[in-house]
Amino acid sequence: MDPYDQADLEDEEQHHPDSERNSDTPPPSHAHSDEFESETSNPLGRKYATVSLAERYKVQTLRLTCNWTFREIQQETGLSLGTLHRCVVSPENPPKEVHDTRGRKRLLDLAARQKLIALATSNAYHRQLPYTEIAKLVGIQAERRTLSRMFEGEGFHHRVARIKPFLTQSAKDKRLTWGQRFGDWLEDDWVDVLFSDESSFNCGAVPGRTWVTRQAGEEYQEDCLMPKFSKQMSQMVWGAIRGNGTKSPLILREKAWGTITSVSYCEHVIDAVAFPYWQAQSVAGDSGYVYFMQDNAPPHKARATMTRMKELGFDDFLFPWPASSPDMNPIEEIWRRMKYRISRRNPRPTKIAALRQAIQEEWDAITKDEIMELCHTMTERVAALVVVNGGHTRY
Repeated sequence: MDPYDQADLEDEEQHHPDSERNSDTPPPSHAHSDEFESETSNPLGRKYATVSLAERYKVQTLRLTCNWTFREIQQETGLSLGTLHRCVVSPENPPKEVHDTRGRKRLLDLAARQKLIALATSNAYHRQLPYTEIAKLVGIQAERRTLSRMFEGEGFHHRVARIKPFLTQSAKDKRLTWGQRFGDWLEDDWVDVLFSDESSFNCGAVPGRTWVTRQAGEEYQEDCLMPKFSKQMSQMVWGAIRGNGTKSPLILREKAWGTITSVSYCEHVIDAVAFPYWQAQSVAGDSGYVYFMQDNAPPHKARATMTRMKELGFDDFLFPWPASSPDMNPIEEIWRRMKYRISRRNPRPTKIAALRQAIQEEWDAITKDEIMELCHTMTERVAALVVVNGGHTRY
């Protein structure tokens, strides 16, 4: 007699038909026997069929909750007894056999990936090498596409390098010391600092890469090109901002001034604009005094400049500033925004007169909110500087 029939018969002999049936599980050793997968035991011919999740839940409910016999469940579902047994004792469908010939083997195993990533990120030189060169140095043969997919899968991508001033260890140490000194300053403290700087604007210059919409044969069409001037025309400017939202008059350097020296800097910047602006802000300031920040350019630190500032009573209010630290000066973002807005003008300035006019218009358009927003980032900038131990920050 079939073991499943024997189990069901024993159930019916031991209990009254009206009483609750006990759960009985067929012997596992016979669950997958071929003799129970005949057409008689499996009238629908579903030999070890793959059972859907809904069918599996139905079988488990009938057997474990309702205490149906396997024969009754077979008549209800049409599944073989062996399949019904697996539905009850197995949490999910048995995995299919995986053949070695299915799919291609992975070309780069874990050890190879670790070697490639370790070398590619070991220093600045290796970070700039193509993936294929990295593979050659490691001794791995792989195509560029394979290497690209591998690095992307590990979270690495080739990106355009950011341009930052070179920092010696001495410069990093000085930046860190400066950051630690002013690390406890609050936004209200930074409001009492005037941030000044120079910047150069070029005719026709466009920051970053420019994308155009064109067809394959239109690459040399005039409106698909970016103009390149044989002699780059530029305009040097100077300006200052304060955390209360004010800004100084903008100075546009004249060609007749020649190269900026300590003498011309004192005459055209300090005496003409910087000192009067500082005086006006000091009188209007809540604290009664305001610091003046300038970077460490040679004309700023020259003896003649320091002498003139001392004569004006200006030298005691010079704010200490670490070398090679444009990322700490919020006015740098003002220059960046102005250059971007000028580059988006239509038509774009291509002559010096038009460029000067555009610079002045964009400086005048800088709002009080923009200035306050940027100056209020000083606490974050200093904190970021300390975190990287005087190295480069994202600003």
